[in-house]
Amino acid sequence: MLLPLGLILAVLTAWKLGAGPVLSFWLAYILTRPLGANIGDYLASDKSEGGLGLGTFGTSILFLGTILAVVVFLTVTDKDRNRGHPPGPGLTGSGTPRRRPPCRRSAPCASWS
Repeated sequence: MLLPLGLILAVLTAWKLGAGPVLSFWLAYILTRPLGANIGDYLASDKSEGGLGLGTFGTSILFLGTILAVVVFLTVTDKDRNRGHPPGPGLTGSGTPRRRPPCRRSAPCASWS
């Protein structure tokens, strides 16, 4: 369990030092899968096997509740929004996608400008 945590910290450090956000996301995603499997096995395994004995249904309900709590928290607080940063290409200041101006036969397609 310490190995996946160490790898996650390495990815976080690389991201803070300038690694691209897409690369950092995929590295973190790939490296956290074993950690999630370890935690799931620990929660679902019988107490005689060193686990908590929640079973697969109990573990699934616990994970579902955790995911729902995080989604509700982020929806209510907007902590996941980057309000202080300039928008990327194709985004408005609020972080929502801009719509491309429509193309018409009488006029050429407009650009993103």
